[in-house]
Amino acid sequence: MDTTRAPIPPYSNHYAVVTFTPASMQSYSAIFEVAVDGQPKTTKDARIVPNFSFELHGEGHLPRVTILRPAVRNKKAQTMVIFNKLLLGRQAIQQLVLVNDGVLPAKVNEFHRLYLSNKIVFFSLG
Repeated sequence: MDTTRAPIPPYSNHYAVVTFTPASMQSYSAIFEVAVDGQPKTTKDARIVPNFSFELHGEGHLPRVTILRPAVRNKKAQTMVIFNKLLLGRQAIQQLVLVNDGVLPAKVNEFHRLYLSNKIVFFSLG
């Protein structure tokens, strides 16, 4: 939160900014408590009871993109793009279908490396 104390004049308001920055993929929760000065309500252990409170909740996620097509996989479950035999100097094109099946926007790097017969070939996703 941007501040722990905020003077609020009569008949006015104050906006509190709460920031959530998850450190891992899990659910987080906390209690937001507000106590107004001049209205101490103490319990038998001398703690001040908040005038009101509510729960804050958030979840940590990572972007997720999977390859929908081609569906062929090797023994390590890696996607395989299989090209038929081709005459020298000719070109074959295979299409990759990527899907964002996560809850966040995802950005895929523009170029990736593809290894074919121990030679590195670059292909574009755009």
